[in-house]
Amino acid sequence: MKGNQEIEALINLVDDEDESIYFQVKEKLLSYGTDAVPYLEKAWETLRFGEDFQNRIELIIHEIQFKDVREGLKQWIESGGKDLLKGVLLINKHQYPDLDVMNIRAQILDIAAIIKSSFTENMSDLQKVSTINKGLYGHFGFRGDNDTYYSPKNSILSDVLERKKGNPLLLSILYIEVARILELNVVGINLPRHFVVALKKDEQISYYLSPFNRGTVLTLEDLHTYLKKLNLPIENQFLGECSNLDIIKRVLLNLINSYMKEKNKEKQEEVSSLYELFT
Repeated sequence: MKGNQEIEALINLVDDEDESIYFQVKEKLLSYGTDAVPYLEKAWETLRFGEDFQNRIELIIHEIQFKDVREGLKQWIESGGKDLLKGVLLINKHQYPDLDVMNIRAQILDIAAIIKSSFTENMSDLQKVSTINKGLYGHFGFRGDNDTYYSPKNSILSDVLERKKGNPLLLSILYIEVARILELNVVGINLPRHFVVALKKDEQISYYLSPFNRGTVLTLEDLHTYLKKLNLPIENQFLGECSNLDIIKRVLLNLINSYMKEKNKEKQEEVSSLYELFT
């Protein structure tokens, strides 16, 4: 109760004309973290202290939420990045702070459940992959976005689920997560310019797949040819399994590039600061 009263008292000082007082109040509110956000949002809606007050409230809310995302991503990295979806959702919350994380997880579980209903007994892994492809690209209508390829929405999972389209990396992440639920070992392959996935069996890669191209099966020779066209060496860093940390780094790099193309300097700098956590 005492903490709540202090937050409310501090909010009443946000519009103080003395800049030094405002900065002290701001730092104190930031120290409360996300606990202060509901009070700040209520104040923005109900208190009529003018435009400057509302702008300051918005700035404080944004700083609190960004700090929360940054700290969450830092902890995820330090824990080894074992849960890929958690890392993706942390980035998602940078764009949509009020994101219902459990709802996104539930959507992916539902997609996997509907696809699993088409599995039959004694299906081979390749037949299961074919069924996943029919489900994701036929039944659900997911596709690669060639029209607005560099849109930030193609790197935000909730947008990809809503729009049913995305870039190679986010469609690959969705593919990996659905396959994981269906107990197939599908892993990321950090192919330059066009992220793909691979189906592993007994720790060996059986097939390469391109989720951006409706799950098309690729051979190792296909990837060799692709790398030669880019004048890149045929190395394991491009053809072998990559870590969840590598995947999230690439998501962030894609977003930095997207915001740079949009000339959105503020978001470009914020995402860059998230990327710096990996260095």
